[in-house]
Amino acid sequence: MIRIRKPSKGTIVLIILIAAGLIANYFLINQSTVLRIDENYHYDQILRFVSHNYTLHPELTMMPGYHFVMSLIAQIIGLSNIPFIRFMAFIINLGSIPIFYLVAKTIDSKSAFRKTVCFVFFPVMFPYFALIYTDITSITFVLLGLLFMLRKRYILSGLFTTLSMGIRQNNIVIFTYFFLASIYEIRKNTKSKDHFLTYARSLWTYAIGFILFGVFALVTKGFVLSSYARQVYFHISPSNMGNVYFFFFVIFVLFIFENLQRLPDIIKLFKRSLLVILLILFVFAVYMVTFTNDHPFNQAFWYLRNRVLVWAVSTWYFKLIFFLPVLYGALSMLVTKMHRKIFYPLIVFAVLYVFPSWMIEIRYHFIPLILYLLFKKETPRLGWITTGYFIVLGLFFMYGLANWWFFL
Repeated sequence: MIRIRKPSKGTIVLIILIAAGLIANYFLINQSTVLRIDENYHYDQILRFVSHNYTLHPELTMMPGYHFVMSLIAQIIGLSNIPFIRFMAFIINLGSIPIFYLVAKTIDSKSAFRKTVCFVFFPVMFPYFALIYTDITSITFVLLGLLFMLRKRYILSGLFTTLSMGIRQNNIVIFTYFFLASIYEIRKNTKSKDHFLTYARSLWTYAIGFILFGVFALVTKGFVLSSYARQVYFHISPSNMGNVYFFFFVIFVLFIFENLQRLPDIIKLFKRSLLVILLILFVFAVYMVTFTNDHPFNQAFWYLRNRVLVWAVSTWYFKLIFFLPVLYGALSMLVTKMHRKIFYPLIVFAVLYVFPSWMIEIRYHFIPLILYLLFKKETPRLGWITTGYFIVLGLFFMYGLANWWFFL
């Protein structure tokens, strides 16, 4: 006889809080049907497909897989107004929650529920659940790819991670990470070359993914769809390092309590070798030269991130001050204990993931941040402190965005 474990009162309270927070998210966002920022061209693209117009919006940067699916739903139901499309976006995005829980449980069952609460209220992501944005849907497919990779279902892993590139093509970085991690896992669990080749055949969906991405890059003559997007978003130069620095700043702010606990481990790094100190001095010199805020979209003060960025580069000593949390966030991530060996390269792939974008945009950090949340170890006490912090900060960001105080 299967015994069903009765949930604790605390678990029930948190489930109610999650439900209430998500419902409030939806209704607060939908107080107004005015489209917010990128919703404008996402919604326009969906309407084009609904009307069987297969031209692409000139500002669309990603492959229109998300928009095509949303348009099919709109055509089947017979509704394509803003409230309905937002409702469908909300319902689809909710699917990421149980998938995240399954991944978290596969990695570490003891912390799975706590980390799922963190995921729902993840401060910089929570306001987007009820918006017509592709980011959380993209995360859903990445999580599915990760889930099947961890369960050694490599064909399905490759399939879903390939589909994630149909929503946001910069997922090629995570796709490559999962591919290499799969090879490592297969090699670790096979004793001979013949066995390795037998199991490696299950990676054929990854091979198809690489081919499809190669075709996409050749057709578009780059990695974005339009010449406008290439000029405004995809711009490889030293100033792209701004996204890397801001990523580590966000790591510092969001995981502040865990970061402080890792101070002894960070100090050990300095004691281990003089080379570490010399490397940090070199990184500091590179930072002072390359950290700029020169993208035109990173100047408007309505965005919280822009307020930080404009302040950080306004004087040399503010830039110096900003370097401290950036460095601390990077070092803390470097010394973080992970649940599995294959999770340690995340810091490298996180840098590769955020670097290609000229514009510093916190949404581009979502997937590396969520993977970090999943992969890292932490004590239950600090985990719950971070959870409470996320709930408060997530609700504040949602309320501020819903009431047009700011955008993230």
